[in-house]
Amino acid sequence: MKLFLFLFTLTIFSESKNFEKNKFYFDFGYGNLNTKVSDAASAETFSTLYFYYDLNPLIQSQNEERRNLGLYKLSEFKESKIINNHTRFGIEYAVFKYLGIGSSINNSNTKVTNVLPGDYLILYSLGLTPPSPKNSPPEFSNYTTLLRRDLNARISTIDLELSFHFPISNFDFYTRLGYGKILEGSLNPSQAYKTSTIFGTRFFYSKIFLSLEYYNATIIGDLGRSGYAIENGFRFGFGL
Repeated sequence: MKLFLFLFTLTIFSESKNFEKNKFYFDFGYGNLNTKVSDAASAETFSTLYFYYDLNPLIQSQNEERRNLGLYKLSEFKESKIINNHTRFGIEYAVFKYLGIGSSINNSNTKVTNVLPGDYLILYSLGLTPPSPKNSPPEFSNYTTLLRRDLNARISTIDLELSFHFPISNFDFYTRLGYGKILEGSLNPSQAYKTSTIFGTRFFYSKIFLSLEYYNATIIGDLGRSGYAIENGFRFGFGL
């Protein structure tokens, strides 16, 4: 509400500026996006599979050493988190007052924290049920899942974009469609591509503008462990 009142006040006391024909616009955006690379790739799913395939067979064992290891793992368990940092640098030319063409470079850095190694994801993907509790002492592989690590992934794209604008006073409401090629993040960049749809608004003040947009993109290609990635969320930005 405070932000709305602030922008409304600026609109009243500022000269009307907006998206204008035959002008170039430069913008920078940032957001923490939601990312998805498969139906099973979520922190909640990782935790569920770890409990079913790794912890439960240990805790239900009649072997005391194996059972104690399971209880220790349970006490030390920390759920994974998926953290994303997304940046955009774009340039746009106003062909008409309601139509723009442009290009942008987008970088998406994603980190998955507290990843526990083990075969619980592999067993699930193969359609195998959780193993039955063993009554023998733990094997070496039962200890390896104590070693947490973080996984990092980066996807960079260059996009061609077509934008439709609906300017009202100092506000510019727009829809942007994009098609991109992968610069980094694919094992076969020449066959990977990206499509995106953006709904946003800009507020113009003097020679600069502030922006807020909802970004949704799908990346298709060989990304290593997945053949696709989906990104969506809000981006904030500024430009001139």
